[in-house]
Amino acid sequence: MQHGEGTTQWFYKHDREKCGPVDDGAMKRLIARGVVTAQTKVWHYQLGPVWKRAGEIAFLKQLLIEVGPADKGKAYQVSQFILWLMIFTPLISTLMAISLGSIIPLPVPELKEFMTPIYFVIAFPFISAGFYYIDRRALLSVYTKAVPLGYLIFLFLPPVYFLLRKQTEIHQGYLAPLVSLLLLPAPFVLFYFVL
Repeated sequence: MQHGEGTTQWFYKHDREKCGPVDDGAMKRLIARGVVTAQTKVWHYQLGPVWKRAGEIAFLKQLLIEVGPADKGKAYQVSQFILWLMIFTPLISTLMAISLGSIIPLPVPELKEFMTPIYFVIAFPFISAGFYYIDRRALLSVYTKAVPLGYLIFLFLPPVYFLLRKQTEIHQGYLAPLVSLLLLPAPFVLFYFVL
C-alpha cells in the first residue's frame, strides 16, 4: 500500500466515537494536534475487521515519531518531574508514616514503634501507584511504550525500575537509578533515628 499520496482512507476513534474517513495528510495533522496518539484505535480496509492502535502500524508509528503531538515537550517535563518524585517516594512515604505516627493518638504510647512502620507499609504502595500511573501515562504519550511490569518492579526494586525506564526514556541518564539506590536504606535509617 502506498502512503503519503492521500489515497488511504483512515478511520479513528476519538472520545469513543468512530471518526473518518481521513486521508494520510489529514492523519498527519491529527497526529500533530495530538488527536491521534500511539494508543488511538485506527482502521483502514487492509486491516480487515480489526482496529489497531496507531503505534502498532508501521506508517503511523513513523508519523508519530516524525510529527508527534505538539505537547510532547510538556509530557516530557511532566515525566521528568514525576521521575524525581518517584525516586524520593520511599523517603516521602517514610516521612508521611512518621507524621501519621505522631498525629494519630494511640491508647498505649509504646505502640508508636509498632504502628509507624505499618503506616509506611500502607502509604508506600498507594503513593507509588499514583506516581507510577502518572509516569506511565507520560511515557506512553511521548515514547509509546513503558516499562513492562513497571509497578511491581518499582514497588520492590526501584533502582531496577529506573534502569529499565532508561531504555524507554532516552534522556534519563544513570543519575536516577544511582540516587534511587542510595535512597533505598532511607526508611530504615529514619525509623532507627526517629523511633
